[in-house]
This record gives sequence, C-alpha cells and structure tokens, in this order.
Amino acid sequence: MKQTLLCLFSFLFGSIPFGLLICRYSLGVDIRRIGSGNIGTTNVMRIAGPTVGILVLLLDTSKGLFPVLLARAFSFTPFWVVLVGVFAILGHIFSPFIGFRGGRGVATGLGVVIGITPQVALFLFLIWGVVVLIFRYVSLASLSSAFFFPLLMSLTNQPLPYLLLSIVISILVIARHKPNLERLFRGEEPKIGKKVSIK
Repeated sequence: MKQTLLCLFSFLFGSIPFGLLICRYSLGVDIRRIGSGNIGTTNVMRIAGPTVGILVLLLDTSKGLFPVLLARAFSFTPFWVVLVGVFAILGHIFSPFIGFRGGRGVATGLGVVIGITPQVALFLFLIWGVVVLIFRYVSLASLSSAFFFPLLMSLTNQPLPYLLLSIVISILVIARHKPNLERLFRGEEPKIGKKVSIK
C-alpha cells in the first residue's frame, strides 16, 4: 500500500510543470508557444535567462530526486525504488495538468539517478558537460548521456533493477528528443546561449 501511494505521489509531483508556471507568472508568457515549445530548462533559459533556467533545472531535478529518496528512506526494495523513479519521469513527460504533455525527462531523470547512484550521476554530468563544451548543443549532450547511461550502470555493477531503469530512462530520453535529432540532422538545432525573443 505504501509503495503504491508513493508511486502515485511521484507521478503527481513529477507532473508539476515548473517551467510553464514560472515563465507564466514571471514573464506572462506561455513557454509552450515560444522557442522549441518545451517546458524544460533549455527552452526556459533561452527565453527567461540563466537564473530562471537554473531554478527550473533544480526544481525539475527535485521531482525525480525527492520521491526516490523517500523510497529509500522507507527501505523499499530496488524494484520499488526504480518504479517510483519511473513514475516521476512519466509524470514530467506526460503531465495530466497540461494535457498529458511535458518535457524531455532529462532533469527529472537526473534527479532519479542522483537518488539511486550519485557516482554514476556525476559521470553522466561530466559527459554532458564535455559534449556541450565541444559542440554547444544541449540536446546532443543529453542524448550522449542517455546513450552511455546503461553502460555506466553495467560497469559499476549496479543491481539488475537499476540497470533496467537505466535502459528505460535512455529509451524515454532518446525518444523524447526525436524533434531535436531531426533539427540536428538538418543543421537547424539552436546552440546553447542563443536567446529567443518573447515578443
């Protein structure tokens, strides 16, 4: 019963569209109609600047981290910890508060990974940072981290449920980046630092 309730809480908490809410109340704009139309950190940063973007990053990360930490505090088995984490990511991607649409799942997924295995999260962040520094594409950095995630989980001998989680997260993140992949292939993907006008 406790596990089921925490999964429900995780989904609802993950569903809170922080990027949309913050941009609406701070700038008076619907972020879904500007830039890439995504409610996540990258689009928020292009529209509202780095300070607001970092705030959204922290809040979206907490949506994955907090429920997983609760699950571990309740001494849930790895299977249930994974399920709680997956529900948080699904809530972010398919938020019922905005018509079952949402973000790419990267920040919330990172929060889940931090809660489960901080050392792997650190390696993923390093991969992300190196790719951003070299290529200046946030989407490519996120895709690269998603690609290497299962490999890192395997190399660090994580329990089978955690390894399966890494595969699920990778598939979800890569699938959600389909529009970005198409823009990358066309050479139309905006690089980091490019400001989007809200007018």
